Amino acid sequence: MKPLQTLLAVFACAALPALGQLVEDPETGLRTGTITVNGQTYTIEPNANLSGANLSGADLSRADLFRTNLFRANLSEANLSEANLSEANLSGAGLDDANLSWAYLSEANLTAANLSRANFNGADLTGASLGGIIRAILDVSNLVEIWSMETQITEQATSIESNSAEISDLKTMVEAMSVQLGQLNTQIGDLQAAVARRDATIENLQGDLATAIAERDTRFTEDQIRAMSADYTIGLNAAGNVQMKINFFESKDLNAFAPFTVNSESVSVVDGRICLEFAPADNAAFFHFRVQ
Repeated sequence: MKPLQTLLAVFACAALPALGQLVEDPETGLRTGTITVNGQTYTIEPNANLSGANLSGADLSRADLFRTNLFRANLSEANLSEANLSEANLSGAGLDDANLSWAYLSEANLTAANLSRANFNGADLTGASLGGIIRAILDVSNLVEIWSMETQITEQATSIESNSAEISDLKTMVEAMSVQLGQLNTQIGDLQAAVARRDATIENLQGDLATAIAERDTRFTEDQIRAMSADYTIGLNAAGNVQMKINFFESKDLNAFAPFTVNSESVSVVDGRICLEFAPADNAAFFHFRVQ
């Protein structure tokens, strides 16, 4: 009987791969507890260490495996539908043929995991790491969004690089503009100095003009010069002869002129010219004559 009992026990283990009890949390709807699968008993709860665990074929639907370490765990053909695997470490795990429909895998690490023929329908893979995964005949009905996100991330990275290049170009332009501004400031300084020199020249010219006007105003006027000139008319006397009388006047200030008497001793003829020689009166500085 012992061989038969042993055989029945082995058959029972093969027929019931997962035993144990997972209790549902009424608030979250997620299950935790213990499970016996493939001859090993495992604790199913957040932050559990299930590294290298053999959970193939296990019913872990709606299991709370938040931040659980499932590094290189065997989860092939396991039912993980609606399970919470957020921030879980599934790197190198075997998830071939696993059911992960509507599972929560946000921020999960799936690096180098085997996802061949795995069902991710409706799964939340926001922020999940998918580098180096094996994805043979993978149900990608909901992974199109993931690849799109990866494409967007790549495009964003390219955009960032492009923006960095543009920023560098703008920086170069700003530096060039700074040099140009420095040159313009120098030119403005030169122009201001030139304007100052021009203003100084204008001021000097205005001073020279005032001086010239003052000198002009101290000179004899045209009327004064004419008053000192001989009349140009010479008439005939009663005898029909040309007669010219010259009257002399003296002045101290060019304003008031008084007659100046000339005697015969003062008049002579020298080389055919009439010569008048006389001693000026005291304080007399200006003389003019008139011809009649």
